[in-house]
Order: sequence, then structure tokens, then C-alpha cells
Amino acid sequence: MQKRVLAVSDISCLGKCALTTALPVLSACGHECVLLPTAVLSTHTAADFGDYTCEDLTHRLLPILQHWQRLEITFDAVYIGYLTTPAQAALLTEQLPKLCREDTLWLVDPILGDNGQLYRGLSAENIAALRRLCQRADIITPNLTEAALLTDLSHDDTPSCLLDALSTLTDAQILLTGVPFDGAQIGILSRDKEDVVRAHANPHIDGMLHGTGDLVASALLGAYLCGVPLADAASLAADFVAACIKRQKECPDDRWYGLPFEQELGMLKQGIDTYK
Repeated sequence: MQKRVLAVSDISCLGKCALTTALPVLSACGHECVLLPTAVLSTHTAADFGDYTCEDLTHRLLPILQHWQRLEITFDAVYIGYLTTPAQAALLTEQLPKLCREDTLWLVDPILGDNGQLYRGLSAENIAALRRLCQRADIITPNLTEAALLTDLSHDDTPSCLLDALSTLTDAQILLTGVPFDGAQIGILSRDKEDVVRAHANPHIDGMLHGTGDLVASALLGAYLCGVPLADAASLAADFVAACIKRQKECPDDRWYGLPFEQELGMLKQGIDTYK
């Protein structure tokens, strides 16, 4: 049966990330993807694009959610990505349960920063708000920086230390992304409900790449909702993103637009189909 997923994040009109990634990836996995945009940006925030416009949509979220409540819409899964303000997180915490069933899956990608730095425009209040959402989540997908911010550790701490600290914050299954392995590989470190830790690695490719975290979370959720076990879904997501990165390296001048994932969606779907 087709799953209905609510994806909550920003829309970057140019540049592949957030909702413009979640919608096609989840759709390709066979799910219905409903959008709740937290902001509309002219481009994503990479410096290559220069100044960008950003329209915060906090004031529109409640009317949309209340309309869905009147329609008695419910969701099989909720995928929360970029939130512009702590107020958005508080609103979602209060209102989303009214659109969820007891078995609705919550995936939270706590978008806060990268490379050891908090993203511009975010604050300690954003971190605290996302901690609360992570405590509500069934799956979380932070990168190393976000794991450190959520746990008051350093992003230079070992991935296993960060994973342990996250497990004291939330009962969610954890997928720590952007983890370096032996200097030549990078990927995901996952911890499931039984506290089994697994590594999902691919060869490391140098360079700043935009939207990789969004692709990982979207592919992971898409596969998991198709019945693929979490560890296998993590491996599929890691392999899918690695293939996208490899394809992007063939067009290095377009690196700031995001990864050319469209041409690898067939690979992701084929991987999911092997578990059916």
C-alpha cells in the first residue's frame, strides 16, 4: 500500500536540497509526498549563488495544518528537515500529533550546521528546539556537527562517542551521517532499536557538496517505508548518494547546484525492489 509522507522543510527554488529533493526521491520510492514548506528561498544558501532571498513561512504553517485537520488527513510518516525558527519546532510539536496515528513514523533530520559550525541565522534556541523534536522521533539523521551541537560535545569527538551521547538524548534509531572511516571512506554509522551499530561506507571523494544530507534522509526513509530493514536502508541510501556524487564529479562546474540524483533514482528503486 502506498504510504503518505509529510515532508516539512524549506523550498530552495534553485539548487537541489530540502523539499525539491524529498519530493522526487520519496515519489520514486512509490510514496505520496505532501509538502509543508517552512520557507521559500530563491536559491540554496551556498556562497556560489551570492545573495539570496528568503521568505519565512512560519505564519502560514498553522492555517495549513488546521485545514488538514478539518479534512481529517493523517500521515504514515513525518519527515522534518530545515526549520527557520524555534517557534516552528514548537508549533510542529503541538500540532503534528493531531495529524498522526499511533503508528506514524517520525524522522527528524536536525539541520543545524556542518564542518563544526552552526548555520547562519540559527541559535542556541534552535538547538534546544530540535533536541525536543529528536526526543519525539523514531529515526534521527544528524551529521557529526549536528550530533555535537545536540549533545554539547565537540564535532572532533569520535563518532562512537557522539553516537553514545545521542542514545542518551533519544530512544530513536540513529543514523550518524558524514562519518569518516580509515581516511579513505565516508558514510553512515547506524544504531538500531537493539543498539546494534553498523557502518555503511563508500570511497571518500573530496569537495564541498550540497544537499547530501537531504538525499540520505529521503532515500533512507523511502526505502524503510517500503519494508527494507533500517541497516539495509542505510546501506542503500549510502550507495545511492555515492553514485550521485560520482556522477556529479563528471560535471564539476555544476557542483553548487546539488547532486544529479535524478539519473540514479532507478538504482535506488532497483535496490528497494530486491527486498520485496
